[in-house]
Amino acid sequence: MFICIPACHCDWLYGCRICLIVSACLSVGLPTVHHCLLTCLLIMRICFPSGTTRSLVPKIECFIAVGSPEDEVSRIRQRILDEALGGSEADAHVKAVTECDRYGFFVSRLHYTNEEYLERKALEAERRQRLVNLRKDPSSADLSAKWDSFLTKQTRLLQKSEELKNLMRIGCPDGHRGRVWKSCVEWRVSAIKTVKGVGYYQSLVKDTAKPLASSAAKQIKIDLCRTLPNNVHFMNMESDMIPRLEEVLLAFSRHNPAVAYCQGMNRLVAVALLFLNEEDAFWCLVAIVEYLLPGYFTINMIEAQTDQRIFRDLFATKLPELFSHLSQQLDPTLYSFNWFLTVFVDNMHPDIFLPIWDAFLVEGKKVLFRFSLAMFKYFEDVLMEITDQNLANKLLRNLGDRVTDLRKLQAIAFETLNPFPMKLVKARRAVHLPEIMVNFCAADERCWSVD
Repeated sequence: MFICIPACHCDWLYGCRICLIVSACLSVGLPTVHHCLLTCLLIMRICFPSGTTRSLVPKIECFIAVGSPEDEVSRIRQRILDEALGGSEADAHVKAVTECDRYGFFVSRLHYTNEEYLERKALEAERRQRLVNLRKDPSSADLSAKWDSFLTKQTRLLQKSEELKNLMRIGCPDGHRGRVWKSCVEWRVSAIKTVKGVGYYQSLVKDTAKPLASSAAKQIKIDLCRTLPNNVHFMNMESDMIPRLEEVLLAFSRHNPAVAYCQGMNRLVAVALLFLNEEDAFWCLVAIVEYLLPGYFTINMIEAQTDQRIFRDLFATKLPELFSHLSQQLDPTLYSFNWFLTVFVDNMHPDIFLPIWDAFLVEGKKVLFRFSLAMFKYFEDVLMEITDQNLANKLLRNLGDRVTDLRKLQAIAFETLNPFPMKLVKARRAVHLPEIMVNFCAADERCWSVD
């Protein structure tokens, strides 16, 4: 017998792991599927302790609950559930989400162990204290006054200027972010908006009301609840921004059928929707996919791969000792690739990644190179002390969550790493892009020869 956990509830990889576990349980003689699922929960606790896997526990519990009224099964079920979750619901190391920040992100996340929970609470406390101190700092009042002064001199649509670039490098106040982001997007897409005409987005939305039997539409539906599961606006299908997210993604898939939809785009739209309406969020996605990160969301992702090779070159140039040390254990681009693709949404606290978005929307891709290098520089001392590959991997996978000092990270990105000429990036692209193109052509030829 083979049990399948629906794909809409979990990543396929974890679903496959669970299926294999259940099949193995049946093969060794456990009497029922329900007993197998119970055993599966216990094995998950031991073998796959990640937060993603633990989120499956309630769903498997539902499977177990159906058709299992027996007292013995109920007793075993409760005991193994307690063990799988690390204890009863009253235990200290299973923490429920009770509070959200001003963006809707949960202050605490579900199902951390004591060690993980306490470490994250300490990091959160440090981050909050730094933000409190930053707001009390006289320089913050000066910055707020500078923003007010700057915006009062502007028309509705802000104009590009060195003053705006410098302000955005520090970060845009929440109250002004919607207006400023909209202007940054408009600089990129004004020409195509003129060509498409007034009402273009509304026409795409009307088209999306029609049945769309495409792989893009199906994948969008599957990914909706995976977008920002740690945000109250996107945590489940009943959340208030899920319909808006789906509308924008479907509209884009009709606007640009060559790209249609690629995983990662959902997170970009979700962040945009925190400050922009649906139409402006749609144009923000157009600006990022077609202008700021062109070639990142295609099937072969050639530009994304090219930029990772460029990033390796810059890493070796700017941080040679750290690069040499890490390269003996692992490839740094295994971690930076996702930072680029989601503009740090997957890896950082919103108080850290939103100011990065501010600078990115004004200056473009170069900001991603700067902050990716700054992330490694920020933790250089810690990373240089690690000689175990597993420990290095564990730290790097959660590097963004550990950043607590925004001003330090910004200073590294925009001061310590200078000079940072774009002509260097362009020169490296001229070397790496043809190499990647040749590799893809050779791969295509091999595929055709096999066929």
